[in-house]
Formats: sequence, C-alpha cells, structure tokens
Amino acid sequence: LKPHALLSEIFAEPPSSYCALDYIEQTGWMHVLELATSFDNPNVTDCIWTCGLTDAGLHNTFVGRERGLELFDLGTPQLMPMPAFLTKFLMSFFHILGMEEDTHNKGTWVSRFQATETDGGKLSLTGRTKSLMPYVHKTFAYTMDHMIDEVFDKEENVRELLLTYTIFQLVSDASFCLERWEMKGGGRERVSDRNTDLSKWLWRSVWDLYIASDVYQKLLLPLQSKRIGSSAGKI
Repeated sequence: LKPHALLSEIFAEPPSSYCALDYIEQTGWMHVLELATSFDNPNVTDCIWTCGLTDAGLHNTFVGRERGLELFDLGTPQLMPMPAFLTKFLMSFFHILGMEEDTHNKGTWVSRFQATETDGGKLSLTGRTKSLMPYVHKTFAYTMDHMIDEVFDKEENVRELLLTYTIFQLVSDASFCLERWEMKGGGRERVSDRNTDLSKWLWRSVWDLYIASDVYQKLLLPLQSKRIGSSAGKI
C-alpha cells in the first residue's frame, strides 16, 4: 500500500478516501504527545499500576461454561496513564473481528472480505461482517461514553486521545501481522509443507487497516473538524 493511495483502488466500498496510515504520517508523534499531556485532569495524566493486565482486551479473553473466564497474553505489569491502559481494550471491539476462529477451517481466522465479481475484483465486506458493523460501533460508542463519564469525570476532550490511540493500535497490529507473515516464510519460496496457511496474517492485516480507516473517518475526523471549527470561531 503506497503512501496516499486511494482506498477506492482496493475496496469496492472504501471506509474513507485515504488509509489511516496517511493520517498517522500527517499527525506525527509530537501531536499525540502534546495531546496526551495537555490535560489538567489527573485521571487522564496520572499513572496507574496495570497489575499484569497491560494488554487486556476482548481478544485476550475466553469464556466457557466449564473453565469460566480465562485471560491470556496480557503483557508485563507496568505503570502507565489510564488512556494508554485502556487502548488495547477499546481497540479490541474492532480488532476481535479479525481474530474470529474459522470453525470450518481449523487454525485460521474468518476473512472479513470477499472479492467482487463486477468491480475488477476489488474487496468488499462479507454480508455477515456488514451486518455486524452497526452493533460493533454501537457497543464501542457506549463503552467510550461510559468511560468518559465514569473514569475521566466527564472530560469530553479525552475522546480524541482515546480514538487516536485506538487507531494507532490497530495500525500497529497490521504491522505485527506482516512481521509474523514474513517470519513464517511469507513472500519466499516454500521448501516444505510447514506453515502453508499464511494468508490469514495478510487478511488480518487488511482488516486492521480497513477498520482503522473506518474509525478515523466516522469517529475521529468529525471530532477534529468540530474542534477546529470551534477554535476558528473564537479567533
């Protein structure tokens, strides 16, 4: 995916004009650091001890009748501000769709895309994925609103930071998937039958970039536009 490439070249119904990667390049880390340190509310800036739940998210959770609730791959205990601590949990509402186990093909994840037959083979969301999207957004929005009200004392400005972290984390997972694909032999001549099903890492990476761009277009961009418009009105 080249910089500033139009997503309409890849998706039949693109979530936005450009990829979330372009947003990250345009934003830069300095803006994120300035945003993260701009609050006076100690609930936003003070560090907490994660107790080993650093990477806690829906994708790190199993629930079963026999074994109850299980958490795994949670990261090492450390100190971090609350918005950073909540990042993995918030991004997991979208990320988990890329990690749903395929019951018909053991060891793989459900692909969220299908190639179109009439639009040059561009990708489109599967029917089931389209039906899930409104519920995922609704659940994410409810959780975000609740956290802002209860955890951050109705500090509405923290919403932009939480959304930015969510997008960055989704893009980070896309990079992780590509690294795993390469590490397992992706892109190289295969000399054995091991690791034959590597495409799942690529499909998960595509989903991460798609949904990160979707979150930016639907949630973060309107928020930023409103803030910029409000600031311009005060000048």
